[in-house]
Amino acid sequence: MFPLAVGPVLLLAGSGAFLTVCAGRLGRIGDRARKLEPRILGSRGDEHDRLIREVRLLDRRIRIVNLAIFLTVTAALLI
Repeated sequence: MFPLAVGPVLLLAGSGAFLTVCAGRLGRIGDRARKLEPRILGSRGDEHDRLIREVRLLDRRIRIVNLAIFLTVTAALLI
């Protein structure tokens, strides 16, 4: 009976560790976006376009990490 109980415990522990990594990454992405915001307002021309592209990339990364968190929590609930 012991081996049957180990599988779900390991899966939940792994899911928790993955959620910790995702939360940290989400925080770093948000910090980077906040740091770019004042620079966008003060920029012009090519620099402005580059910063806008970077913010769009960060927005895409935020959506991907949020989806990863959602799917990980869903998987953990189904274990």
